[in-house]
Amino acid sequence: MAGGRAITEAAGLPDARAVFDHGSFEPVIDRSAAAVAGLIADLTAILGLDRVAVGGSIGFAAGYLPRVISHLGLEPSLFQPQIVPA
Repeated sequence: MAGGRAITEAAGLPDARAVFDHGSFEPVIDRSAAAVAGLIADLTAILGLDRVAVGGSIGFAAGYLPRVISHLGLEPSLFQPQIVPA
């Protein structure tokens, strides 16, 4: 759900850039950010992470990292490591 291929399949567009450029696919992008936040919280619970770097073409897309951070804020504070761009 977090990778470019999964995002494009969910939106039915040719590439992830088109999904981010097209305003009507916000729910797809938001679902992806929520999935990444959930994974970060799970890994933090298991491994005790202090900081997570998010990158790649999706991670660097405009507005994506703030969405991940917003979703992560819904998790218990114990599972909220610092999020930084890679």
